[in-house]
Amino acid sequence: MRNLVLVFLVFTTISCKRNKEVAMEVIELVPERTISQLDTLFFTDVTMFSDSKQNYILSRNPAFLATTDKEFSVLNISSGRGSGPDEFSFPTQGKEYKGVVYVVDQGNQSIKRFNADGGEFISSSRIPEQIFDFRFEIDQEENVYYSIFSPFDDDIILKVDKDGNPIDRFSTSFPVNSEAGENRQVKHFQRDENGNLIVIGASLPFVEMLDPSGKSINRFDIGDVEPIKRSIDSLEYDLSKKPASKSNIPMVILGAQYDKGRLYLAFVDRVGYNRSNARNLLVFKIDENKCQLEKILKFRTGTDDDGFHPSNFHVDSNEGKLYAQGLGTKHIYVFDLPE
Repeated sequence: MRNLVLVFLVFTTISCKRNKEVAMEVIELVPERTISQLDTLFFTDVTMFSDSKQNYILSRNPAFLATTDKEFSVLNISSGRGSGPDEFSFPTQGKEYKGVVYVVDQGNQSIKRFNADGGEFISSSRIPEQIFDFRFEIDQEENVYYSIFSPFDDDIILKVDKDGNPIDRFSTSFPVNSEAGENRQVKHFQRDENGNLIVIGASLPFVEMLDPSGKSINRFDIGDVEPIKRSIDSLEYDLSKKPASKSNIPMVILGAQYDKGRLYLAFVDRVGYNRSNARNLLVFKIDENKCQLEKILKFRTGTDDDGFHPSNFHVDSNEGKLYAQGLGTKHIYVFDLPE
């Protein structure tokens, strides 16, 4: 019985398609469990991901990859700070695929592979270009896709083979402002069951679906979705102007995960100083024809994390769980995933 999931409010809002109103829920979640450390390991900023048997916690500082069971008991740990093939400098992203755990180490500009069962190191390959600190993707041939910074053209997704050799580049049909430059380069992306890439603007309010060859299938404008519209309208920064540096590009969407027809977006509500009404996680129904806001998830933890977006989150639909790391406490909260 999911007695920790509370329906807070039901009302209507604007979908990704303009001027179309749909029923939408705001749901308040209360954690069933709070994790402040893994055995004797403390952590600060982490990335969480999972497969059908295990959870994975990738920590930036201290740098380690912990494999746990579904109850978060540690099974094995891969660690070691340095520049060696099996060492971490600044690991930022991870993903399990076909029994292999892939870890992007931005500090060493490399992607490292570990055995998912025992944690043994397999291999490491160089990332050929500067990439962003967002999710990456892997296809059935073990090619890896990165979101890159390309100030000279529209190609913002780099495809490389498992040895790290570039083999293709993709662009999007996001509106281009020649003065904005870097703003349009900042993207999150995910893959769906058909191998399509779902590209999400971190600072520009668009979601686009590309087929496996990089051809655009559909583009959705989510700028009219009320929470996102409020956030963009309240920015003190003009998105049409070129930023002084990449660090000055304002982020509205901080994280994204696709899972079984739903797109989860970690969202920043920048309106005012009172964050008690801030929306936390947006849930969209998405396919090739629509991208429609379905739910807004709010987290009630009884800590300083209330009213803020999660710094990192992960949906484990196999277990029916949502894991979110608090922005202030850095605790990992375990919630029941609303159906």
